Amino acid sequence: MALQVKPKNSKPVLHTGNQQQVQPQSNAGPAVSADNPPVQNSNSSTTNNVFGMADVPLEARNKSLTMDEYNMKLDRGELIFGVVPQIPTIPAIDNVVFDYCDGLRIMFPQTAQNEPIRKYHLVMKDKELGTVVCNEIVSSNELKIISTIQKYFTHFGFTIVRLVDLPQNLANEIQHHYNLTPIHVQMIYETCCLPEITQKMAEDDVFQKCFAISDYDRSRYAQAIRDLLKYVNENHTFHHSFDPKDKEVFVQFPVCTIGDSIGWFSYMERFQEKTQCKLICVMNPHIYCLFEKQYPNIKFIEAKDTRNYKPYAAYNMGLFFKANTTQQPYDFRYIGNGRTVSKILDVDDTDIAPRVDLSAPRKIKEPYVVIATNGSAYCKMWTHPIGWQTVIEHLKKIGYRVICIDRDKTVGNGVVINHIPWGVEDDTGSKPLQERLNLLKDCDFFICVSSGLSWLAWCAKCPVVMISGFTNPFNEYYTPYRVINPFACHGCWNDETCDFDHYDYMWCPKYKNTPRAYECSKMITPEHVLNVISRIPAYQEMKKKYDAEHTEEINPYLKENIPMPKGIAIETNTSSNKEITIPAQKYDDAVINIQ
Repeated sequence: MALQVKPKNSKPVLHTGNQQQVQPQSNAGPAVSADNPPVQNSNSSTTNNVFGMADVPLEARNKSLTMDEYNMKLDRGELIFGVVPQIPTIPAIDNVVFDYCDGLRIMFPQTAQNEPIRKYHLVMKDKELGTVVCNEIVSSNELKIISTIQKYFTHFGFTIVRLVDLPQNLANEIQHHYNLTPIHVQMIYETCCLPEITQKMAEDDVFQKCFAISDYDRSRYAQAIRDLLKYVNENHTFHHSFDPKDKEVFVQFPVCTIGDSIGWFSYMERFQEKTQCKLICVMNPHIYCLFEKQYPNIKFIEAKDTRNYKPYAAYNMGLFFKANTTQQPYDFRYIGNGRTVSKILDVDDTDIAPRVDLSAPRKIKEPYVVIATNGSAYCKMWTHPIGWQTVIEHLKKIGYRVICIDRDKTVGNGVVINHIPWGVEDDTGSKPLQERLNLLKDCDFFICVSSGLSWLAWCAKCPVVMISGFTNPFNEYYTPYRVINPFACHGCWNDETCDFDHYDYMWCPKYKNTPRAYECSKMITPEHVLNVISRIPAYQEMKKKYDAEHTEEINPYLKENIPMPKGIAIETNTSSNKEITIPAQKYDDAVINIQ
């Protein structure tokens, strides 16, 4: 049963990892108090720069924060997401409130000591699948928040029926009008108090209990059922089906991720069109500045501004590790980093790059190539010892300018340090993403590893040569210039038997500390990369131009009679009878003289 009843003394916890499912409690079970804000990992900034969402350690997850501490961390941008109201805000029946900000959650308040205890019959149901996830009697002797375990987009609806005694005057009226016994009136009333009961369902239930009943009696009972159903529905029933149309809905992105946020944003417009909601994207302003003018129907706010809203629903985007299916319907390792959000929001998963501003004039006249060599974990790097240097020397030789746009010149951990390749033009630094877009959109192609800048290049619509062995090709968006060596160990990021360790910079789940460590990238050769690059039309034009300018004329007699190995330069002079000498070591130690 996909139901969660929060314990009275527990603190609301942000689901950032493999959240254990809480078994449904009994009707008189514990309730919840929401005195403190949700706990998030205070040391999450480094992790979030890497992979979108961290699996928060238990010790950090259980750490309590005061409201002042929480607000301070929220203002400093140290929390993964913004805040949603700690208790639901939409009124239902009596003082019961609900919303969809942490799955479907419904709060039943505790009645005062001098008030009688109320009882409610609650049914929660996935309207699309027809699956009942909760069918409980809830008492108001304690405060309770009941929520679905599933926090991703689902069509949960619910019905609450207030369980009260049938008023004596109404009971007498039904009894005398339809000539029924008090026992039969009470039996019919109890059937009509079942949530989502219909006339036909109630008749079937009553007639089954009264097995010896004539056709005339059936007619009288059916009319009594009709009257009592109308009374219950009009006075004691609240029904709500999920409907975000024209309502404020949060979609929250982890505040520190660049690549994931860019890749995930491509699904926002599809989600808005599907739900017809007032979509509010909670995102880092350094990222949403790329999209704000391109998507006028979407509102963008920072995490700290979420305190000013009471949304109808809220969904957290992220990569949830250790086979978590609370925040995501499928393990992201099966479907890839980008498409996991399409499953969380239940929209079409076609690769469509977000719209960005590509109107800036070109600044570099010469043909140029952009590269980004660094990643936030060693498994992301291209670790072939002469890979980058060989490719860069070749590109410069045929006339390209090669510009590196990594954020840092050096990255590493401990004794392992990676430096940007020698010979490139250094354009590193934490520069605005729009400035990076302006450079990427006019380059002939972009060479990168699987990192945030590769998603930015996807928006810039430039050819992307992605070198990645630790991810499988479906993990990122499609590019015809993907470079991977399937004959080596590869794809550990998408291997369901491997759990990524955010705190191990040198993570290699299968061959760490062995000669085969990181072979997924070491066995991608520079020749392999150059062969993929050779398929890019802009490169083909550049190479053709270079070959035309650097092909030297050869003596016709020499060309026809002596096959020359490639790379041997021959001096010719057809206007005189000067001797032409080819080095002896090239031709079996024999000097060839041609008059």
